Amino acid sequence: MGHDISPIGNHTLNTENIELLANDITSRIDINIEYGYFGQKEHFKLLGENREDELIILGKVIKDETFKTFRLLDESYMLKRLYKKFRKQFLKLKKYPLSFVDDFRDIME
Repeated sequence: MGHDISPIGNHTLNTENIELLANDITSRIDINIEYGYFGQKEHFKLLGENREDELIILGKVIKDETFKTFRLLDESYMLKRLYKKFRKQFLKLKKYPLSFVDDFRDIME
């Protein structure tokens, strides 16, 4: 069973990137965190990588081996990578689904 966390108010967590966020969370509570993103084959292909749909773990923050480990995923990680590579040219790719382009516009603003 998964647990989704939604922001409901102000906080002081460091959300500059997923690694800093994982470190900040583990510094506050007694848990371990593995962090990463879920990539799709089509996105990897645009980035010149030969991968299937898969979970990519970027790193782990182990506070104590006896603590429970949770997973932190950045849902916009692939969008950020694609934007970094293509910039606004990405929006002009005709072979890409419109819904993904709409999501992409959201992170550009």
